[in-house]
Amino acid sequence: MRVAAAQFVPAWIDRSATLAQVAAWVHRAADERCDLVAFPEALVPGYPHWLNSTGGARFNDPAQKRWFAHYSDQAVIIERGDLTSIQEACRSTGVAAVVGIIERPPGCPAACRQP
Repeated sequence: MRVAAAQFVPAWIDRSATLAQVAAWVHRAADERCDLVAFPEALVPGYPHWLNSTGGARFNDPAQKRWFAHYSDQAVIIERGDLTSIQEACRSTGVAAVVGIIERPPGCPAACRQP
């Protein structure tokens, strides 16, 4: 078994752009004759690194709420088909992928999506 570890800069908090990058990396792994390609944790929509520099523990802070709302909006909803492009890339190439995602359930209350 040939395994690849993908390292690249995601389109931070841009689900669609980052998923397109992941699909391209699956095809790249196939070109390199890999059977499995692994991606980092929280790759889609990106690691919430703003928490380290903005006092993320201040839960009632309006800036934190805006960041979290945008982050939540860009999270993956599997039932919506957000991972379809990755599934198709894996299916067409025969490469398996492990992708770190932040998932949001369908039907998340509006408070999850808006500041």
